[in-house]
Amino acid sequence: MKQQIDPGTGWMLLKSGDTIEEGDEHLIRGVWTNSDWLEGVLVDEKIKTPIRRNMHRKIRPKTNTFFNQDFPSRGLKDFQHDFGFSLYRGVVVQWSEDHDKRVFTLLDEMSSINLSELVIVQSYKGCVDFRWKSFVPIGYEEGKQVTVERDVWSISTSVSLSLPS
Repeated sequence: MKQQIDPGTGWMLLKSGDTIEEGDEHLIRGVWTNSDWLEGVLVDEKIKTPIRRNMHRKIRPKTNTFFNQDFPSRGLKDFQHDFGFSLYRGVVVQWSEDHDKRVFTLLDEMSSINLSELVIVQSYKGCVDFRWKSFVPIGYEEGKQVTVERDVWSISTSVSLSLPS
């Protein structure tokens, strides 16, 4: 009969087929010990020691790295440090010299599905540029227009960055 192991309050034992992740611990001679050196290993019958995971651990969200070429240019790249960036509703707002705060209204009025796909937006002199995670939503293609507070903005660029999900 297999011995029952108590992982402790707030912990669960990993099963065969689970992958060992950062923060998991294995049992050695009655002491739970950090298993980071086993990170990425699949739990199977070859691993004889029990492995536990904190059920309340903080899971780091997946992050993406953006490069200069990912941002809309609008001829301002050399001066972008003068205008700055903001993060609003999960979208990077790249400011231009006119710092048109109506871009917030544009984001507020966007559907939640489209907003969750948007990564970067920049408005500049009646135009708007979009950078999307994996696809350009219908209605936001280059050459189309969006209305923001009774003003019509032309979509200059609207491209997918093809980011992994």
